[in-house]
Amino acid sequence: MRFPWRIVVSLVCAILSYVLGHPHLIVALRTLDNRLGKRFQWIADVRKHMATYLAWLFVTVLLYCNARFVLNLHNKTILLKIIVYIGAIPIVLVTFSARKVITNVLVRYFEWDQDIDRNENIIFIITQAVMFLCAIAVAVEVFYIFFLSVEMAEFLLVEAILLLIIVAFFGGFSVLKNVASGLFIIFAEPLRIGSLCHSRNICGIVEKISLNRTTIRCRDGSRIYVPNGIFANFTQTSQTRATDTMTYTKILKVSSRVSIQVLNTFLDTLRSELELTLADDEERISSVHEADGIEEENTDRIVIRLRSFDTFMIEITLRNRKFVSYEAAQTQVHDLVASSED
Repeated sequence: MRFPWRIVVSLVCAILSYVLGHPHLIVALRTLDNRLGKRFQWIADVRKHMATYLAWLFVTVLLYCNARFVLNLHNKTILLKIIVYIGAIPIVLVTFSARKVITNVLVRYFEWDQDIDRNENIIFIITQAVMFLCAIAVAVEVFYIFFLSVEMAEFLLVEAILLLIIVAFFGGFSVLKNVASGLFIIFAEPLRIGSLCHSRNICGIVEKISLNRTTIRCRDGSRIYVPNGIFANFTQTSQTRATDTMTYTKILKVSSRVSIQVLNTFLDTLRSELELTLADDEERISSVHEADGIEEENTDRIVIRLRSFDTFMIEITLRNRKFVSYEAAQTQVHDLVASSED
């Protein structure tokens, strides 16, 4: 009776290994996500980050069951040990990939918005904490699988944990330095939002300051994400005087059917409205300069160039004191251009 029983179990294991393979597992998780995704959003995260490793783990477990119960192999046989050692790979990968699922579950549960600076810092700290806990779990799994029956297991476990702590400390030194520099920038405020910052070959307006990085908008409109550790390595200057300027460029495309007279009228209206807006607080800023004894070197200016037959480039230079940020100046220019087009 043993021989037919083993054949049936072998067939069941083969069928299960096929059904629980990666394609069928993806289909099953997608079906669950479509039906239960609104209540259990973590199913989509499991399908995205853990499906492949779970399929490998299922196949390895079925191989172990087949060798242990169908072939009736002993635990100390070489073949069974090889299967166990191979199974350690998907177990480690599943544990390490679970960090993203756990982080997303926590973010959704506490309803943290990543666009808010405070929540972004909290999410960063939670992500690093979950990653550290997953690394500890991986170390425990590896030692449990490979060194469970070895006499030196306890000694090696202690040594490995110490080594892991040392590697994590030096490997995460840049992260710690970015966080420490971010705390210094946030509380000591050597840089502020709207300040003009110079650091090596980086020059632009500070748009956003978070715990691990600072967002700088360059004069050409590009956005640079600078790790806060850069400010600890190199000297930087921060200026908030009214003589600091920012340049904004906008491209306008005009239909070829528009007549020259209408086009000239539009450009004259646009220039007059822009100049009128830029001159609104000219007298106030000039009086401040005279009181402070500051010579004004940079002034607001408007340049309209014809790039092609139907394309115009509007280049506007604004002083920082007029607006709290580059985005505010950009919004103002958009409103002016839209009103001129009307």
